[in-house]
Amino acid sequence: MAKNTTKPDPKKKSYTFVRVGENLYRIKETGGYYALIKRNRKQIRRSLKTTDKSMANRRLQALLKKVENLRIDAKISNITFLEYSQRWLEKTGVNVKEKTSQRLKHCLDGLTPYIGYSGQEYFSP
Repeated sequence: MAKNTTKPDPKKKSYTFVRVGENLYRIKETGGYYALIKRNRKQIRRSLKTTDKSMANRRLQALLKKVENLRIDAKISNITFLEYSQRWLEKTGVNVKEKTSQRLKHCLDGLTPYIGYSGQEYFSP
């Protein structure tokens, strides 16, 4: 049986990442810096949008603080779609007009029967 092999796209550039510090990588071809962070079995990769190492380190520290604030709580991770949509409506209802809030509630009420009350298969923390 023949194997299906795909040829690399000649237009697509390949970049070489060089590790220059903890969670800090530099692209060899462009000199730009990237942050690579692992948190809760997930990998977060962000461009630090700089070619200066000291600036990259400062931006990396700021990003690490943001990632540290990400929380996975058992109570929040098992939230149903209905509970999540109600919480979302409370938060967004402050910044929108009353008619917009009513329309959003109507849309979510229409979605709930299709997504179900749990909806956990669609959302993950």
